[in-house]
Amino acid sequence: MLQKYLNNPFIIILLSTISIIFIISLKQNLQKIEVSQKNVEKLGQQVQKLETEIENKQTSLEKAQQPLAKEKIARDELLLQKENELVVQLPEIRIEAEEKQVPEAKTNWEKWKQVLF
Repeated sequence: MLQKYLNNPFIIILLSTISIIFIISLKQNLQKIEVSQKNVEKLGQQVQKLETEIENKQTSLEKAQQPLAKEKIARDELLLQKENELVVQLPEIRIEAEEKQVPEAKTNWEKWKQVLF
């Protein structure tokens, strides 16, 4: 009885159509899965980058909360001083290098003229 239905051309066309649709849907799902995997990898890299930034910020926060760092900020940026402390502010001194004078290249005629006269 099953042979009777399988030999029917309409059933064969119907089964073929269903299998083609199934294969096409599987291919589309596979492409969606690949795109999703790429997105997950990108997001994973962003998460790692943000985690390292958080660690850096936490270490800088810990350094800033130390008493010596607070004192440095108070002295350097806020220009505060302790009691009975004298602050001396020195001007910036720039040491300029002496300009080296490059002797001009003289021709032989000029050199002889200088020697003789």
